[in-house]
Amino acid sequence: MSVLLQRKVANIYIPPVDVMEDREAMNQLLAFHVEQKNFFAALVEDDICHEDVLEYVETYIGTRDMDNYIEVTEQQLDQLIRCGC
Repeated sequence: MSVLLQRKVANIYIPPVDVMEDREAMNQLLAFHVEQKNFFAALVEDDICHEDVLEYVETYIGTRDMDNYIEVTEQQLDQLIRCGC
């Protein structure tokens, strides 16, 4: 998987970080976000399927609203596939 495609897919699976005024909290949130991205990159290297990624995301990242998360990620992945990006 190309690096650009991997970044696009990672951005779909892992939500962006909301900027906060509290610098210490922001640094912790950003560090956790980077850890999530690195974890995702390791998953991709093992050539796993969408369902496996979702299982890891639910347990490791702790997505609260899993049904909504799955719906949103699947829509974004479908759009990515359709546009051939």
